[in-house]
Amino acid sequence: MSAIIAEYLGVQRLYLIDIDEGRLSYIHETIAEKLKAAGVNIEVYNEDICKLEKSIEVDLVTSFGVLEHVSCWDEVMEYIKKVL
Repeated sequence: MSAIIAEYLGVQRLYLIDIDEGRLSYIHETIAEKLKAAGVNIEVYNEDICKLEKSIEVDLVTSFGVLEHVSCWDEVMEYIKKVL
């Protein structure tokens, strides 16, 4: 879903963060090349969102079907606040 929004909005960089290698592989196999051809730089992080410490700046954060499974709400919200 984030990739669809990125393509629609014409973003230049998309950060994908997931702890599941299978989901990240699926992204690469299905849409990564299409987005790259459209000029979107994709950075993939196979990490736990509760432990993420990457120093990035973004204009939009999306989450689809993730937050209800996160046990570290405070840390995630603080990280989103930091990167925005």
